[in-house]
Amino acid sequence: METKDRIYWTRAGTAVVAAAVASFAFALSGDGETGVMIAILFYLASYYFTKRVLRIEVDPAAKITPNTLMFQGVGTYVILFLFTWLLLSNLLFI
Repeated sequence: METKDRIYWTRAGTAVVAAAVASFAFALSGDGETGVMIAILFYLASYYFTKRVLRIEVDPAAKITPNTLMFQGVGTYVILFLFTWLLLSNLLFI
């Protein structure tokens, strides 16, 4: 798997986990701001996970820039987070 693919799938998996945590936090507190903060915190955690655990570094030869590390998969993260958060929140309240 290519480096950019690993970053992408890490963000996608993190979005699902973050949405699950946000759904349970929303069920407990009823506050939507908590879910947004959880999404931001998990996104930043995915950045550090990519950089520290997966050891993906900036490499101009492989077209990995600092912007790639931060923004690769951000659209998928947001859409997948929102979809999963809404789905799980609806399932918890029905």
